[in-house]
Amino acid sequence: MKRIVAATLSIVLALMLFGCAKKDNEIVGRSSTIAYAETTSDIAKAEIDGEYTFAFNPYVVSREAINAMKGNEHYNKFVSAVLNRASAVSVPTREEYDNIRFAIGEYFPFASLVENFRYSAIDMAVLIDYKYDLEEHNKKISDFKTEIENVFAQCVDRKDSNIIAAISLYNWISKNIAVATSIQSNDTASSGIAQTETLPDISSANDIYSTLLTKKGNEKSASALYVFLLKQLGIDSKVVSGWSGEVFRTWNMVCLNNKWYHCDIYSEQKASDGEGLIYFGM
Repeated sequence: MKRIVAATLSIVLALMLFGCAKKDNEIVGRSSTIAYAETTSDIAKAEIDGEYTFAFNPYVVSREAINAMKGNEHYNKFVSAVLNRASAVSVPTREEYDNIRFAIGEYFPFASLVENFRYSAIDMAVLIDYKYDLEEHNKKISDFKTEIENVFAQCVDRKDSNIIAAISLYNWISKNIAVATSIQSNDTASSGIAQTETLPDISSANDIYSTLLTKKGNEKSASALYVFLLKQLGIDSKVVSGWSGEVFRTWNMVCLNNKWYHCDIYSEQKASDGEGLIYFGM
């Protein structure tokens, strides 16, 4: 069983339950700004000319992913190539390409705009094909940036601590993203058959981009979206999976005040319609 955090912390977190609703009223008539941070910095928030802004950073990945990739140089090059709709990006070896493939699927929101990418040993580069022409490609990137801006405008204030920001974003996803799960028990695992909870068009919303834009997803994509939003604020998080009793599940772990806590968006949604903190900070 996961252990609940100390009572004092729980009380502080509980007081923030109304944070997003409160901020919905505060932002009426306010024009928020968001910069596009083409940077390798972990923290995508800044004060520019006296104005506080959240700088959307498409390069962010978890610390765990950076370690697995042995650095993020080649991942960042791939991200830049896709943002500019380039047909190829230099990656010297197949091993370096293999190191970044997982992170591209897990953390890069615009991977879903790519039809196919593959490594060419002859060119020593990753060759990339796209689903959309340049105009539509750029529009989809812009649409995602707008949604990111809307989420932060509703849920995060410049004075918020990491704990408050983490709970506000957790609360927002729990209330606004319809999350399905593939429920796999020990019995079904042996047969290779998983029981899947059904939501409309869920098959088209299994990545960060589609989950945010359609407001539908599965446990994995909702958890990956949470990681992506937290990393915009420099808060480390990761997606974890494992057996919970007889059921195979996916959820998050979030690093707050140098300690790791479990956060289960799917269970929160089912238990409290996203209105509680039952599964936050375990």
